[in-house]
Amino acid sequence: MENKRRRKTATINKSKFSQIDKVNFGFSIFNAICVIVTLFVSIWSINKQEEIAEKSGSFDKGEITVRLGSYNISAEKTGQEIDIYYGIDFTDSSLHLVELPISIYNRGRKTLENVNLLIKYPHVATIALADSFVNFSSPTANKVERKFTTGGKYDQVSFFLNSIDPNSSAIPGELIVAREETKGNFFTKAYTKDSVLLGASINYSYHYIIEMLATAKDSENRSFRFNINYLNNTNKDSIIDKIVSYKRDSKQKKKGESWQRNFFVLIPQVTDVMNTIEGKLKVLNLNENNASFGVFSDTKEYIIILDKDFNTNKVIKI
Repeated sequence: MENKRRRKTATINKSKFSQIDKVNFGFSIFNAICVIVTLFVSIWSINKQEEIAEKSGSFDKGEITVRLGSYNISAEKTGQEIDIYYGIDFTDSSLHLVELPISIYNRGRKTLENVNLLIKYPHVATIALADSFVNFSSPTANKVERKFTTGGKYDQVSFFLNSIDPNSSAIPGELIVAREETKGNFFTKAYTKDSVLLGASINYSYHYIIEMLATAKDSENRSFRFNINYLNNTNKDSIIDKIVSYKRDSKQKKKGESWQRNFFVLIPQVTDVMNTIEGKLKVLNLNENNASFGVFSDTKEYIIILDKDFNTNKVIKI
């Protein structure tokens, strides 16, 4: 009986649907249709305006793309911080000049004009070089000027380019000094007041902070911060394993957000050796076949290791 009452009540409510309710319901449907039509017209209008703008050339402009090696880092948010790890053999006591693997690429449809690249180094690190040490290589940039200045807390290198054609790049060939590894350990000894010899192994770790800004006329600025690390290790896979281990440990111990930074690992190759008054000097340049880029997944649960052709070499869980 109870079920029958419920069904009957529903029938009675439906039969008592008033004329006013019907009119209001009709208006509701009409308004919903109007909203749908308005949205459709708006979307069509926006698409049409974009089509007209594209045909008229309004979207034809140059676009700055900054690369580390062959990796486009401008696709990520500007102002991002990236760790760079150099694997260098420091055992022969040579002074090393290593290439900063930065290039500017124009992926737009028009020539980039008034292109400027500004690099700021910490003055106390003394890793920036005077102008006479650096040659700029760019067959598509018809005027290049490099200027080194120093003062206060920073050494500053400015590159002034006249233009970069579409689908062309400018490679500064910027060299920086690498004197010793920035991560390692050493053993120290000391005597107590009772003449007891004590020893201790001390670990150390630091990096050099480099800030970079790329600008051009009618193009969005690109700014980045690079943390430069030198390791006495020329095995790329071994370096990646150490980086992952550090990031995994930092994540578990909740040491801030530095473990979430993407990273670039390169084993530069020796391209020149010179004997100077101060000793042997080696020049090392980027070898893309011995470089990898490590990027985090959106969930920050995995690190994806990419090769120079953007193929996935491995995926590592953090």
